[in-house]
Amino acid sequence: MKRRLVIFLILALTIFLVNGCGNQNNPDNPQEEINTSNQMVNCTDVDGPMCFLDRMSVCLPVTASMTGAGNVSIEITVIGLENETCHFQRKINDIPSLNCFFPKGTFNSSVLDQTFGNDKGLQPFVDTYCRMG
Repeated sequence: MKRRLVIFLILALTIFLVNGCGNQNNPDNPQEEINTSNQMVNCTDVDGPMCFLDRMSVCLPVTASMTGAGNVSIEITVIGLENETCHFQRKINDIPSLNCFFPKGTFNSSVLDQTFGNDKGLQPFVDTYCRMG
């Protein structure tokens, strides 16, 4: 059961990150400037992953939700900077499944991929800065 959940999470994240990336340089789909406010931004209904990834890369508050097979709800949230660390949380069906405090400037798309089990060679890093639940 745990293996199936991990595989599902990997697929869900991959779809989330890949969706819309091909349209980034399309003149009919202009890119918006990054909102640099410290207020939480919900990127759930935004086309493509850049809304979330741009804010995540500088540890600005941002959240996104997706629904997977079997109505599994996945929510990923960057809370923001806390004591020079970037606070990241993941919830599955509204239950916290991962709580991370990454050193400032180290949270990027490869680390995010690794938190979902996609091997980027960063598992020791994730294990150091994340706790389950």
